Amino acid sequence: MTTTQDFSPEPDLTALRESSEGLVVQMARFGNMVQRLTETVTELRTEFRREIAELRTEFRGEIAELRTEFRGEIAELRGEMAELRTEFRGEIAELRGEVTQLRGEVTELRGEVTQLRGEVTELRGEVTQLRGDMTRGMSTMQTEIRILNRNVTSRLGNNIMLNGDDRLEPLYNLTTGEIIANCPATLGELEQCSATRITALLRELDEVVPRSLEDKRRRLRLAFGVPRLMAGNGCRKWSLSNRRNSNLTPNASRSLRRLSSSDRGPSLYLEHVYNSTMGV
Repeated sequence: MTTTQDFSPEPDLTALRESSEGLVVQMARFGNMVQRLTETVTELRTEFRREIAELRTEFRGEIAELRTEFRGEIAELRGEMAELRTEFRGEIAELRGEVTQLRGEVTELRGEVTQLRGEVTELRGEVTQLRGDMTRGMSTMQTEIRILNRNVTSRLGNNIMLNGDDRLEPLYNLTTGEIIANCPATLGELEQCSATRITALLRELDEVVPRSLEDKRRRLRLAFGVPRLMAGNGCRKWSLSNRRNSNLTPNASRSLRRLSSSDRGPSLYLEHVYNSTMGV
């Protein structure tokens, strides 16, 4: 049986020595560099400390001057602040007084506004009531105008009646719009009305009631638009052409006859002609 033994080569002592010497040299150089760096740092530190000391001395002087200056300015500002406080306090007190006064005025104005609102509400109610009254008044007026127009037409028709037995155009009550109660049907019946009946008819027509019977009859004739009564041959006749003291011309008479028989209805012109004819 054969055994094999490994033998490592022998170290080169010369190379090791040279390597060690080189390392020693480099270490020496590094040490010198470290020493020089240390010296440089020491010098820089010394110089830096010296500059810091100089700056401290310089800054201390400047800081002392600034402190003195600032203290003076602060004292001056404090004085101004004290003056401003006093002034502001006075102005604030004055403003508070004005605000209190304004609040009182606002309260007073609110009361006036409330009162005005109440008055406006009341006025609105009155206006609404007036509008209703006006509406009702206009309706009543229109109704009365229609009734008046019908009465004018009736009077124009009655004005051209000739005989006592001619039928009268009826008149209408201004309030109800109905034919007046106990309205005479003919000219003869109109002339034969009693004093009591004449009074009732005039009142229903809203006419003035005279005292004497003759004046009442005359007023009733005027209300119905008939001419004055003419006597002849035992009968009562009614005429337009033979009336005395009349302002009605023949042309007007013919116009009245045409208008009374037309379908156009009454107008203010017809009422004017009627009034001038009757002497109203």
